[in-house]
Amino acid sequence: MRYRWILMVLLLAGCGGGGGGNEGKAPPPVARFAFVANLGSVAGGGELSAFTVNASGELRHNGYVVTPSGGGLTSVAVDSSNRFVYVTNLSGVWGYSINSATGALSPVALSAVAAGTNPQAITVDPQGKFVYVANLGGGISAYTINAASGVLGPVGGSPFVVGTPAAAVSVDPTSRYVYVANSGAGTVSAFSINQGTGALTGVGSPLAAGTNAAAVGADPSGKFVYVANQGVGNNVFGYTIGANGALTAFATTPVAAGTGPRSISFDPAGKFVFVANQASADVSVFGIAADGTLSQIGTSTSTGGASPVAVAVDPLGKFAYAINQGAGDVAMFTINTGGILGGFGSVAGRFSPGAMAITRGSSPATYTPRFAYTSNDGSNDVSVFAIDPASGALSLAGTPVPTGGMESYSIATDPAGRFLYVGNQNSNDVSAFKIDAASGALSAIGLPVAAGTNPDAITVDPSGRFVYTANVNSHNVSTFAINQTNGALSGGTVTSTGAGTPSPFSVAVDPSGKFLYAANFGGNTVAGFFINAATGALSSVGSPVALTGATAPFSIVVSPSGKFVYVANRNSGTGSVSAFSINLGSGVLTEITGLGSPFAAGVGPRSIAMDPAGKFVYVANENDSTVSAFAVSPNGKLTENTTAGSPFPVGGALRPIAVDPSARFVYLGQWGLSSVAPFSIAAGTGKLNAIGSAPVATGNVSTTGLNPFGITTIGTIQ
Repeated sequence: MRYRWILMVLLLAGCGGGGGGNEGKAPPPVARFAFVANLGSVAGGGELSAFTVNASGELRHNGYVVTPSGGGLTSVAVDSSNRFVYVTNLSGVWGYSINSATGALSPVALSAVAAGTNPQAITVDPQGKFVYVANLGGGISAYTINAASGVLGPVGGSPFVVGTPAAAVSVDPTSRYVYVANSGAGTVSAFSINQGTGALTGVGSPLAAGTNAAAVGADPSGKFVYVANQGVGNNVFGYTIGANGALTAFATTPVAAGTGPRSISFDPAGKFVFVANQASADVSVFGIAADGTLSQIGTSTSTGGASPVAVAVDPLGKFAYAINQGAGDVAMFTINTGGILGGFGSVAGRFSPGAMAITRGSSPATYTPRFAYTSNDGSNDVSVFAIDPASGALSLAGTPVPTGGMESYSIATDPAGRFLYVGNQNSNDVSAFKIDAASGALSAIGLPVAAGTNPDAITVDPSGRFVYTANVNSHNVSTFAINQTNGALSGGTVTSTGAGTPSPFSVAVDPSGKFLYAANFGGNTVAGFFINAATGALSSVGSPVALTGATAPFSIVVSPSGKFVYVANRNSGTGSVSAFSINLGSGVLTEITGLGSPFAAGVGPRSIAMDPAGKFVYVANENDSTVSAFAVSPNGKLTENTTAGSPFPVGGALRPIAVDPSARFVYLGQWGLSSVAPFSIAAGTGKLNAIGSAPVATGNVSTTGLNPFGITTIGTIQ
């Protein structure tokens, strides 16, 4: 996205676990952040995706981190204090501390803690004292958690011998017993936990659990254990928990699930069991009777994607999430009082998502706008604006800051809102600034860094580690690494966007951070690239995709779901928007011509933006100074909101456009008037309503803030 909003993560609202809902007590815990372990990897390390969760249960990308080694991640778990998250891969167990306000992750150690051979599953005991890992090579690895740092220490006697291979592990809600599904042996094993050391002692003999015990779970009441058998029978076995933790198999026949049941999860009240069926691509829901026996509720619900391998349920039992490993996405569902699932969309994961863990907080994640910035090519400076979080009104903060470059066109910030970058079109370089968290003020970081020829567009990847510029006249994209301490850029390696003279005018990274797309103005194509998660290096996903019935693509944006790309085309007369679906595995684009792409816009589209909720697309049309507004369908189709008044007249030779992080305000740079026009967004229709009686000047009009070419906004998570 060329003029992208970005999130500034300020520590405004720490949220820990909640208690009951009575007056004078903490509110009930709700979902705040979610973390998805991705089995696929293109960088040699494991990739952990982060999301925020709002009050409606919707997931929103919140960056990702990469382990230094060990390949794809096999499992993920959050501790009961919601301060640490742990993941497994071939290197062992990696730990991260969770920023309670922002969800940002920081490693608790520089290297992994060794596990057994091929660690497959991980869990944290409900008291937050111990971590247990099931190893496909055999055995359960056990660790203590340092309550202050989150660092893991091995438990004496670990790993503990169980059946082979150990495919899944669960701790009962009292933190007294561990249960292990042994896939090869087709059994379930029980252990008691030494409350002082975390050491395990076998309880009884393993019990039969089908031919391929793939998952195990102890229910929230602490009375029952269930095992998903992915082998012959495709069913769920049930057991009662005895006084010493020993299991007794139900007298009833195991209950049938879908094909290839792969996971077991529960609602927090212990009323329902959710089973992800990998082969039949659906979720079976069962009611739990007083004696623990299961009865299926309705028919299995399709996940809308291939190979669902896990289901996660939020802390209130209102929402469920199915991780579709084959499709590469996470499907979102509501859970009604009877346990019935209702789908409400999906979001892209990284490569082969496989497991999810959800943190608890006292409030869901919300976003508040703080500052807006324009890059002004007529005066080579950056204007800083404070945003009124209630009204969206702008106020110019101080004097615009010189960039040190020539023709300052494009602008972007890192996801943490710490650094700001400007592409200078005529001096062929990038200026870097540090952002003051309190005031939004800018201070230069060294001298501008060389880019390609005419860097007309700039963007930062979701992990906040890489900067990319689209270089129009060298026909390539420059890749820079961000120094995480001071924001300085290094590198500048260039990658061609196509044969001949493609002239990329715009560049955008998908919200999962897997792919980068460039709009080739000269080639009438869109080029796609893989992003190496370790280095940021680009490699082509295939030949650039030609536009159908459109020319001169000028600006590009990727949907917040990570599933669609939209390109604003200037054409020779009336402009248009081309829409593409993204293959989540390969990154290859397919134009959705069957749904009407390209969609008509105004005259001379200059920039395009999408609200962070993924409901509306806005196009700033330079030649007629209007904004075209579109509603977005789940299949990616655009419908212009003509009944809401689109196209909306604005004036001033529009160039940049940005939507704030809260999805409530739109800001338009009026290049011809050296001002910014602010608008509020009507929640239901996407209609734009002017804020204030007049646009806000970007400078003194004579020497500063001249001709805003780029715009971005930043905000906070609360």
